Amino acid sequence: MPNKRSSKKDRVRVAIPLEADEGLDSVISLHFGMCPYFLIADVENNKIINWQTKKNPGAELDRRMGLEAASFLVDESVDVVIAVTLGEGPFWLLSGKSIKAYRVLDGKAKKIAWYVENYNKLDEIKEV
Repeated sequence: MPNKRSSKKDRVRVAIPLEADEGLDSVISLHFGMCPYFLIADVENNKIINWQTKKNPGAELDRRMGLEAASFLVDESVDVVIAVTLGEGPFWLLSGKSIKAYRVLDGKAKKIAWYVENYNKLDEIKEV
């Protein structure tokens, strides 16, 4: 009987904060917790096989937006987060759930598909 965890390694769920609900043509949000949307993509063999945009529930809050956004991504079974920056709370919440975070430097570039398919070529965020 195959191990569920090992089969999951072949498919990675990646999230990236967006400025608008424009899918793969979106601009990356510079603010993780305040972004209005996340693109959540399933990646297999470095190719996007499925993606969707979802509203960020943290964007509606006055405080602790980043923690709410991080909790939402945990509930969405995300394995990887790509962001320009992460606050301390979201960083520790995600890393505590073994979710890796990678930094993208050019938030205005419309390279969403490339970033998602090549997340492991980005610098990993290991501290805040």
